[in-house]
Amino acid sequence: MEPMLVSLLLVLATAHITDVPFSSGPFAGWKSVGPAAFVMDGQTLIGRGGESVNSFLVSPQSYADFELEIDLHIKPGGNSGIQIRSEVTEDGRAVSGYQIEVDTSERRWSGGVYGERFGGWRHNVEGRPKAQAAFRNGAWNTYRIVCEGPRIRSWVNGVPVADYLDADRIEGVIALQVHSGSCDIEWKNLNITDRGRHEWRPLDFTTDFAPRGGGTWTTSPQRTRGTQVRSNPEYGLLFSTKPWQDFVLSVDCEWTAGNSGVYFRAKAGGFSGITGIQCEVDSRPGRRAAGLYETNGRGWVHPTKGEGWPHEFKPGPNRYEIHCVGDLVAVDFNGQRALQLRDPALGTEGHFAFQLHGSEDVDLVFANPKVLVKATPEPS
Repeated sequence: MEPMLVSLLLVLATAHITDVPFSSGPFAGWKSVGPAAFVMDGQTLIGRGGESVNSFLVSPQSYADFELEIDLHIKPGGNSGIQIRSEVTEDGRAVSGYQIEVDTSERRWSGGVYGERFGGWRHNVEGRPKAQAAFRNGAWNTYRIVCEGPRIRSWVNGVPVADYLDADRIEGVIALQVHSGSCDIEWKNLNITDRGRHEWRPLDFTTDFAPRGGGTWTTSPQRTRGTQVRSNPEYGLLFSTKPWQDFVLSVDCEWTAGNSGVYFRAKAGGFSGITGIQCEVDSRPGRRAAGLYETNGRGWVHPTKGEGWPHEFKPGPNRYEIHCVGDLVAVDFNGQRALQLRDPALGTEGHFAFQLHGSEDVDLVFANPKVLVKATPEPS
């Protein structure tokens, strides 16, 4: 066949396919990053792989809190993902952020949360056979993703997969990935609903907290030093003036001596003046810094034993980030995930408090307290 005739037939055969950037349809304004081809076939987006690096089709706007639904079909053997709360890298060649996994391999981690150029696996699907069985290889699959504040949830074909708390990034673009190597994938029926956003707001030690019990607090709006002496058996507390429900609390701690804790979902009462869960503050060996302990209750919740606990204080400020949504709680310590677990005994609300242990010499500083809160109502 003559070359000119072959070219004409190819043009006719693909006349209904449009190269990006798209000016209309469900992906209007989306831009490609990387070498892979993205084309539209009617209402279906096609991503063609075979490249040496990952490629992405990136949304024209950022989203913070949102709900996303999309159908996808990927050729077995390929890998892909849906980027959320992500950003294009400075060189414009890649995307970094959270990714909801599309996995056709035997491990079957589809729906898990991966950090693309953002720390690697954050919440995989290992050991959860029902979630692992949700993805249908070689067929169309429906993904649903809901992000609200620190909470990232995913469903694959209606089966719950990820329920992950993290506030490292609370807003960013959405992007569809064509992975390097063999990856041929199609998407359709995209629907994104904006649900507003959360924002960080500072807390004030002088107005949002009040001292109780023993010890001494020397306080300014963004810094408080707590001291206690061994001869005083009365516990000291810096107690929040109001209760909190779902939240992320971030605070820096510089430890010098003694035992302390950051309480949440707590209430007044008991021998130490407070009852509830605390995140452990203690730099001494074996003291399980950033673990969870219930005062006037169960004792150690996690870890139940101190051997092998890897989280230790460093010189200078140490960052605690405590996430709590419903009965799901997660703790990051100096940027590393210390734990995530469900605890139905947490209750639905309670106070924050900072502790000075009784009958110990205690000296430490808390600084830069802030909380993640809803900033805008859901769009009508």
